[in-house]
Order: sequence, then C-alpha cells, then structure tokens
Amino acid sequence: MGQQQFPFFSRILHWTMAVMVLAMLFIGIGMVASLSEYHRLVTIHKPLGILILILVTIRLVNRLLKTVPRRLGSFSSGITSNRWLVSPKKISMASAYPASIKLAMLCAIKSR
Repeated sequence: MGQQQFPFFSRILHWTMAVMVLAMLFIGIGMVASLSEYHRLVTIHKPLGILILILVTIRLVNRLLKTVPRRLGSFSSGITSNRWLVSPKKISMASAYPASIKLAMLCAIKSR
C-alpha cells in the first residue's frame, strides 16, 4: 500500500517555513510602517531570510529524494513531476517576486 501522507520531516519543514514566511511578511510591513524600529527589524529580517533560503534548499533536496503520497498521484503529471518543481521559469519567477517587493519597499522608504 502506498504512502498516505507526506513524511514527518517534510511536514515539519513545511509548517516551520509557513510560520517563518508569515513572520517575514509582518516584519517587512513593520519595517516600512515604522522607521524608528527599522534597524531593529532588519537585524531580525535578514537572518530569518537566510534561514528560509537554507530551509528551501533542504526542502528541495528532500522533495527530490522522497516520494509523493499516493493520493497526489491522481493529479496531472505536471503537478507531481520533479521537472515542474525545478523548472527554470518557476525558479526565476520565485526569485524575481521577492526582489520586486524589496525594490517597492525601498522606494516607499526613500519617498518619505
């Protein structure tokens, strides 16, 4: 019988990163909203971003090494294949989006 859910390690990685990304979102909003707290928030924001990058790398390797649960096998092959996960277009879009948000935030700060 096939695996019914993702491995425990994968689930821990997922939920840890979910909490960290939400924290980054609120820290980023706080950085723009409160210039008096900006430097203190940057000291949290930067290491958290580096940790998320490390976890993304670990999660990518974990995903390539582990199998997909059986119930996900019913989805189209484009969703479950590893090619979709690491396609250059997806990686470039995922990289460009945070950079564009950072640029917008910097422009908002400089316009004050």
